Amino acid sequence: MDFGGIGRVATNTTLAACAAGLTSILYGYWKMKTWDASCTTNGFLAGLVAITCPCYWVSPTGAVLLGGIAGIVVILGVDLLEWLRIDDPIGAVPVHGLCGIWGTLSLGLFACGQYGSTGPLSRAVLRRRTSGAEGADDQELFDYGRDLCGGHGGHAGGECHGNAALACRI
Repeated sequence: MDFGGIGRVATNTTLAACAAGLTSILYGYWKMKTWDASCTTNGFLAGLVAITCPCYWVSPTGAVLLGGIAGIVVILGVDLLEWLRIDDPIGAVPVHGLCGIWGTLSLGLFACGQYGSTGPLSRAVLRRRTSGAEGADDQELFDYGRDLCGGHGGHAGGECHGNAALACRI
């Protein structure tokens, strides 16, 4: 069990939700000159949705930045839907759609690289299973992540393709 990873996930999830709630209420107040509970609630949810993808691989500082941006994205998303005259009374599309896409893209932007590659098919795990070695070095894991995500574009390239496919499907 990766107890350090479990603690990091819990910490990052809490930090992102708090940062998103705080930035959404402050941005909402600056914009509308009134305190709005729905901005705060949607901000908390936006932070939770945005951190879901990268919660294991980002640092706590990255989680705060990621959540803070999600708090602003959700308010801008609500305004965009109102401007487009699309009815979404509780803001589900900005919270789950826009902030979900932001969270997926943020993995490539905020992943700090110190936590390595995980999962059943990572090179470190496969090498450990086959040769008994302790794992791959950092450069090998970086090369594997680069190859997995579409060449020299880094992580964001693969995530952009996935989000574009999802948007086309909708």
